[in-house]
Formats: sequence, structure tokens, C-alpha cells
Amino acid sequence: MDIPIGSNLRNTKGQFSIATKEDNKFYENRNIRNESMLWQARNYFETNSLNEGISLLQLLKTDAFFPKRLHPFLFEQLAYGYYQSENYDSAAAYLTKGLSNAPDKFSKTRWYYLIAQLWEKSDNLANAYTWYKKAHSDALNPLISVYAKINLIKIFKLLLCHLKEYPFIINLFLYLSQNQRIQNFCDEVLKEPSIV
Repeated sequence: MDIPIGSNLRNTKGQFSIATKEDNKFYENRNIRNESMLWQARNYFETNSLNEGISLLQLLKTDAFFPKRLHPFLFEQLAYGYYQSENYDSAAAYLTKGLSNAPDKFSKTRWYYLIAQLWEKSDNLANAYTWYKKAHSDALNPLISVYAKINLIKIFKLLLCHLKEYPFIINLFLYLSQNQRIQNFCDEVLKEPSIV
């Protein structure tokens, strides 16, 4: 017998649920339904049906039977949906919750930088400063480190308007250009003071 999605006929003790409770049996993959709903939300985002996608994900977020192992994926999709709808503070908050979904340290530092950009775009400079600092300190990619440092200085200047940072920036870039890790990116590094 087919049971309607979200009905109380599913034997959920009166709780509304659209997720399927996982049983972790290796010989039977009934758990694919929960992952499919995440992909359905992503399809909504890609077809510019943002409200439908965000609504589906919000339902899954409050669903008692939605598996904990999929929460980082859920938060990543919510961040993407809120980014698409230009709600940058919510996108940053959900991307922060989904950080455990980053596949490696390179991706994690890129996500730090992205979170900082989202906070900066939503005019929350204090949080942006924190995440740029994290991106700068954990960066394996020298370009992320350099751009994070530039944005740290820019935000620091905005927060404390009395800073005269231009000589500091020039000295910083000269120092960075002598660093072994950054010498391959020397042209990029040395053109940045003119942009700032």
C-alpha cells in the first residue's frame, strides 16, 4: 500500500514527517529517498524556483526523522538557496553550519573565505573580519592568504577609520613577494596594492 508523504498513516506517532527513517541495512538501500529530496531542492534552485527549494529544505530541517548524517548537506543546500535569493547573512550562517561537509582542507579554507565574503556583503564586518582571519591563517593556497589579508586590512580600516595603511600594505606585499610559497604568484601579489 502506498502511504502519502507527510501523512499520519506512516506510524510516526502523530509527528508530521516527509523523511524516511533510516534503518542502515546494507542489503537494502531505502535511505536514498532522503538524499533525493536534497537533490530535488537543488533542482528547484537551478530552475529559479527558490521558494519551493527553501521550503522543502526547511521542512527537512525540522523533520524529526531526517538523518543527522545528512545535516551538513542540508545546510550547504540551504546556504546555496539563500545565496541565490540574495539573503547573504542566512547563506553565511548555514554555510558555517555545513563546514563539516567540505571535502578537504583546501576546500575548507575556500569556504572560510566565502563565508567572510557573504558576511561582508550583508554588512556584518565583525563576522567578516573573523572569517577572513581564519581563511588567512589556515590557507594552503597563497592567493587566498593574500586576498584574505587585503580584506582584513580593508575591514580594519573601515572599523577603525584612523588607520593609515598604505605604507603597511606596500611593505606587506614586498615581504610576501619574497616568501618562497608565494614567489610563483609574484605578479598577482605585486599588482594588488594598486587595486587596494
